[in-house]
Amino acid sequence: RKSYLINTIVIYITILLLALFFPNINLFFNLIGSLAASTICYILPSAFYIWSFPEKSRTKNACYVIFVFGIVGSILGLSAEIYKLSSS
Repeated sequence: RKSYLINTIVIYITILLLALFFPNINLFFNLIGSLAASTICYILPSAFYIWSFPEKSRTKNACYVIFVFGIVGSILGLSAEIYKLSSS
């Protein structure tokens, strides 16, 4: 019972702080989306393939390219959102 109460209070305070620091929910969704989209679509699938099949192949080389492309895309998306935030 006490653990449940503490968890509830922590979740409530976390949500309250997020609402105070991010009054515009679109900003929060844009920042999270710029990181999550490229991670889910490019980085994780290629990383799982690389770790699952240790032998060298052309497919694995393509996965390395896609992995780097995902990281670069994530960095560019996040920097574009930060730039948009700072310019407005």
